[in-house]
Amino acid sequence: MAITDKAAKGAKEALELIIGKSKAGTKAARVIPPPLPPRPPAAPTMMGHNGGPLLDIPYTMRGDAIAAALAGHPSARSIMRGEPNIVGSGVTNIGSQKATALASHTSGGLLDPELLPPVPVDISNFKDYTLMGIVGDNSGRKRVTDVMGDRLRNAVDTQGGFQYIDRGTQGYAGAQTATSSKLNEAMKTENPLYTTILMSEQSPDFAVPTSKIFSELIAASPISSKNAPQINEAIRNIGVPYTKVVKENGKEVKLQSTVYPFKDFQDISVPGYFEAYVASLPSGTQRAGFLKGLDKAGLQKLGLPRVSDARLAMADEGQIGMDWGSTGYRVFQPDLKRGMYETTPDQSLTYSHGIDKVGPAYTLTEGSMGIPYALTFPDVSSVLRAKGTGGGLEMSSAAYKVFEGSPKRAKQRVNDMVIDLVSTFRGIETRFGREAAMRFAADTVKDIKVTPAIIEAARKANAPNWVIAAMAPTTGLLSMSPEEAEAQEAPRAKKEKR
Repeated sequence: MAITDKAAKGAKEALELIIGKSKAGTKAARVIPPPLPPRPPAAPTMMGHNGGPLLDIPYTMRGDAIAAALAGHPSARSIMRGEPNIVGSGVTNIGSQKATALASHTSGGLLDPELLPPVPVDISNFKDYTLMGIVGDNSGRKRVTDVMGDRLRNAVDTQGGFQYIDRGTQGYAGAQTATSSKLNEAMKTENPLYTTILMSEQSPDFAVPTSKIFSELIAASPISSKNAPQINEAIRNIGVPYTKVVKENGKEVKLQSTVYPFKDFQDISVPGYFEAYVASLPSGTQRAGFLKGLDKAGLQKLGLPRVSDARLAMADEGQIGMDWGSTGYRVFQPDLKRGMYETTPDQSLTYSHGIDKVGPAYTLTEGSMGIPYALTFPDVSSVLRAKGTGGGLEMSSAAYKVFEGSPKRAKQRVNDMVIDLVSTFRGIETRFGREAAMRFAADTVKDIKVTPAIIEAARKANAPNWVIAAMAPTTGLLSMSPEEAEAQEAPRAKKEKR
């Protein structure tokens, strides 16, 4: 998505100064849904002026502890392809570091004092509302002060991906065109709710704070003048994919090519130059291409820090290990009355426009690693399956493009089908673990059209026998505990034994 950010404003002048010194839709019948749940009141002694905690809260992110906690955690890919899942492997393209990138990472700082935790809800709370997908990265909202034992000269405010929603009245931030198109569609939609759809592990590269953290790591360990020429040349040769749309015989044709936008890079060994150069890049696309080009083992041997450490320092710990395409981490009601506005630098250095929320942020994923998009958006998914372009347990590029760029298509009315799918998934996940829930999802969405019979069959395939009778037939929730079920089964088993 081409997003105009405000961080590059004035950076070209600063860069030139440093260089100079170095050289010297259609509506159905209207339905009035039930009111959304309010936020439970907090204790006044724990609240600041905006309802947030009074003091900054220090945090430490230990990658080894996260990796150990998520060891054996199943992913959509491991379920569908039978491949082992290495949590955090996607934060680097360096093959030899995929297994250790997360476990070897440490960072720390202060949590944003203005964040308010989301209100946990059940999908049934949203009956007759319409979910609208918004894509975003796994960035947290915090102030990073140290990475890999290095104290940063300047702390970096990460500003948040989905945790952006947890701050004050903030809801969504993006490019003006993307924000406007979502808002316009929401205004034509009955009872709209925005819900999050997670991007890939390297998606924070687009954001300004990621490159700021990486610049701070370089400043903490300056590059030697001996190795600088090799690094400078490598940067100049970083290629970025480029797609040009042209018309041939009246049809639009996409032409793929590679451009080299960093040919003007001069000298990484000049103090302050790298930071100013990255700040001058005109778009998130170029920032992302730049960082991906630096994610090379050979450059690390020449003294560059690991790009993966900047990405992990940005991350919201609660989203590490979630699949691309996971939904429900945050849900909110967009403030259609206020409409779109320009964000402030305090809100976002990356995204120029925003939409507020009405009421609190909600979550469907308390105690969960996310809900597969194919369950939350079954109508969209069935169309993708019919076309053969997605709609399964794994997110596909075609499916992602729908959620990223087509607000009109990326919608789902919360009907009984959606409630049944999501409630059953969460019930199985709570009682029998993530793997059983993911297998239920995989079994359910293998057919083009999901029906109650398919849901029931998938449910039975992923639950022990005693659970089948305990499942509420309309909501898919599990209504008895294992202990209760065993108590019911004992007399029957004793009778059969006789």
